[in-house]
Amino acid sequence: MNAPTQEQMADYNNQMQAQISNAQKSHESRQNKEGVISSCLDKLPGLDGERDRKNFIIKVYSLIFLMLGVTSAWSAYVYINKGLQ
Repeated sequence: MNAPTQEQMADYNNQMQAQISNAQKSHESRQNKEGVISSCLDKLPGLDGERDRKNFIIKVYSLIFLMLGVTSAWSAYVYINKGLQ
């Protein structure tokens, strides 16, 4: 097995730096998206800086919204199709 040349090492280092840069950009974009919702929840008393509680609230309200949407869609389907009543 041959040792890598200087050129191969330089290519490897450049690839690693590019991957790290891409990962940092991806992380920053996710942080910015989370930041909008988080800043809105910061205005509620007792949630300023409480990341776990904020995530819990986001999950609960997402589930409620989803359940209401499915229930509404199913109710509309049954109402439209008189044979199912």
